Amino acid sequence: MPGLSDIVRCVYNMSSHDLQNISIINNGKKNHTLLGAFSKWQGYTQLPWWGSDVANTLNGTEGLFFSPGLQKNESVTTFVDDLFRANPMEYIGVEDVMEISSYKYQIPDYVLMNASQNPLNEGFYSFAPSGMMNLTAAVNAPIMASKPSFLDAESWLHEEVNGLPAPKKETMDTNIWIEPYTGVLTKALKQLQVNIMIQQQDWYHMKTLRKKPRFVPIAKIVETGGVDEGMASTLKHKVFKPRAVFENVLYGLFGLFILMTVIFIVALGRHVLKHQGEASRPLLPGKKSSENIYS
Repeated sequence: MPGLSDIVRCVYNMSSHDLQNISIINNGKKNHTLLGAFSKWQGYTQLPWWGSDVANTLNGTEGLFFSPGLQKNESVTTFVDDLFRANPMEYIGVEDVMEISSYKYQIPDYVLMNASQNPLNEGFYSFAPSGMMNLTAAVNAPIMASKPSFLDAESWLHEEVNGLPAPKKETMDTNIWIEPYTGVLTKALKQLQVNIMIQQQDWYHMKTLRKKPRFVPIAKIVETGGVDEGMASTLKHKVFKPRAVFENVLYGLFGLFILMTVIFIVALGRHVLKHQGEASRPLLPGKKSSENIYS
């Protein structure tokens, strides 16, 4: 294909040639909200590929640890090596992973919208149909990433490819599960489809010229991970169990404080009523306290 580089860097960052470039991950010691976040990725503190300062900002975690104390209204951000960019994910519910209550996160729709639907994506050169990420600037080839079977993409993309299974969100989406108290990743399922854009050129003589490009799947990437039984047992017995004991003791002390407060208020009330009764009692039987008893 004319105009392309001789080097195509699809999943380029995963190869071993670049080990001299160091990545630095924050340990959260000074700021716990930055736990696991990249401060440098393969030598970069600012990404060089994208078309805006916001798009080129290096942020997000490496995906194993997140800020402790997550709230349900918070989103999390991972830096995805295969996509050469940060990827926000939003809370969708709570599920148990190996008996550990975990928050479940998915990629929101606005991340995959093209620039006409979401102008913020213009910095990522998102001028292809919605549902895909344009990786051309990063890999030096017309490569687009999408969810498997063009899930959550424009429907015609799936219709033009024979043999693709029907998209199913329940089984084809990317999800991560995070234990919110510690910020530890308990389970991850990343699913990615790599597509190449094919555009008919004027110099290739055909009876009819198709102006709209085709997007043809060439690979599917599936990565899974999470805590094993040993790690799950450690979390449950050395983190969650002591925490539960501490919370029970705390609640017990709080309940005792409330009980003592109620007892004090009741005792004080009785004491006040007793003194009010003594102040209103007559000094002699049959006589009012206001009468002169010496007359």
